[in-house]
Amino acid sequence: MATAVPYPSPQPPLQAADQRFVIRMFQIARKGTLAVADQALFSGANFTVNILLARWLSTNEYGAYSLALAVFLLFAALHSAILIEPMMVFGSGKYSARFARYLGVLLTGHCSVMIPGCVLLYAAALMLRRFYSPEAWRACLGLAFAASAILLFWLVRRVFYTLLQPSWGVVSGGLYFVFLLTAIFALKATNRLSTMTAFLAMGAAGLLASILLLWRFVPAWKSGTAGPTIQEAAVQHWRYGRWAMASAVIGWFPGHVYYALLPAWLGLEGAAGLRALMNFVLPVLQAISALTMLLLPILVRDRQAGGAERMNRTMVLFLMIFCTGSAIYLLGLWIFRDSIFQTFYGGKYSQYAGWSLFLTGLLPLGTCASAVLGDALRALERPDSIFWCYAGSVIGAVAVGIPLSAWMGVTGALAGLLASSFITVLMMGWSYKKALEQAGEV
Repeated sequence: MATAVPYPSPQPPLQAADQRFVIRMFQIARKGTLAVADQALFSGANFTVNILLARWLSTNEYGAYSLALAVFLLFAALHSAILIEPMMVFGSGKYSARFARYLGVLLTGHCSVMIPGCVLLYAAALMLRRFYSPEAWRACLGLAFAASAILLFWLVRRVFYTLLQPSWGVVSGGLYFVFLLTAIFALKATNRLSTMTAFLAMGAAGLLASILLLWRFVPAWKSGTAGPTIQEAAVQHWRYGRWAMASAVIGWFPGHVYYALLPAWLGLEGAAGLRALMNFVLPVLQAISALTMLLLPILVRDRQAGGAERMNRTMVLFLMIFCTGSAIYLLGLWIFRDSIFQTFYGGKYSQYAGWSLFLTGLLPLGTCASAVLGDALRALERPDSIFWCYAGSVIGAVAVGIPLSAWMGVTGALAGLLASSFITVLMMGWSYKKALEQAGEV
């Protein structure tokens, strides 16, 4: 009698923990894709405008635009430190169930910050007129009028990342893309494009997009609505944001001080050359920024749910994605180095197609590690540690970057940027380990 051959036993189903991990990775991938799509639209609009201005404006005018943009980014970093960055932490945690009222408080705070802020930007415009040229004055004057609307849009689009709804972030990026490019081409067609009107176009695009987005998520304005009061939120934001503001100032210095110093040695054309090179890595830097907007609330939730071990797994995943993408981008940038200046700038700035371009392509690799470690420190509510890490990067700028930029111009400034980035990553890694030990999570 033939012996029956048993059927192979079925493979055991995935354990519940494995299933949860697979589902979570799928959710992160889906939301990450949406975040990158949003940032592709948002940064694509800014990237396109930067390229068009570099082509259409004189090098002197583009240098003035670059200088004004560096001033704006300092102010934007302060705005983010006191409003947007704390929102990403508190909106994902303690105020998540009362977010409508919290958003109303934040918008009130935005108006309170921007009224004196625009006055300061106007004062900065007067100062630049005295020390640089009329082109710098006109660029900063346009910025003074547009900054409030631009930063309102930055605040509103981060709301959807705080709520982990990046699909609406894609909508915000699409609106901004259409509005901004329509305005820029209209200005060019009517011969009204200048450094001043370029900033005004950014403000108009941001304001229109913000109004449409706030119809989707209406803030609660009444103080009687359940949620944080203005005083309560102000205390929480100041407690967190005072260190973040200090970090913003000291973090701005190594990355943007060269736009103020190069004109003293090379004229405004030096600032234009540095900005023209940085335009090439803007897409990958903005992609990293998009994913870190998604990463911070995820790390906050990871810490609440699984502690340091779960945070570390997420950090490794994001770091692998960032570094792989940055390395591929660097390779493509170097292979096509002979044609990109002709394609984007019509042959302008081609004197920087050698080592200057290579050093520029290395910058995103340092940004990858500092972005992930910085979000981890923010999730641990340790913005004070970020301040000291950025203080270390200033040492790199002062000791290496400024002397090299005085000697080698734009190439020296890029070497200083890399030195500052390397120091920041080392200090952030040490600070993260120390913060976990102090919190008893290792």
